[in-house]
Amino acid sequence: MNDCYSKLKELVPSIPQNKSVSRMEILQHVIDYILDLQIALDSSVVLSRTRTPLTTLNTDISILSLQSPELPSELTADDRRTMHR
Repeated sequence: MNDCYSKLKELVPSIPQNKSVSRMEILQHVIDYILDLQIALDSSVVLSRTRTPLTTLNTDISILSLQSPELPSELTADDRRTMHR
């Protein structure tokens, strides 16, 4: 059983490693850590639902043209290199 508490002490970042802590304190830290992880997980799920997928953004951008009407339709290789700089 002591090995289990030692392992919990190693895994939970809020537990001081260089200080002796009681089993009760370890369990309190573990519970707090699990709750913090649950909150972080819940908030990341909400963010992923509200974020616009990149594929939608890429589709919208694809309708834009890099060529303006006054530029000739046929560009030389040098012209293309200059435009991409």
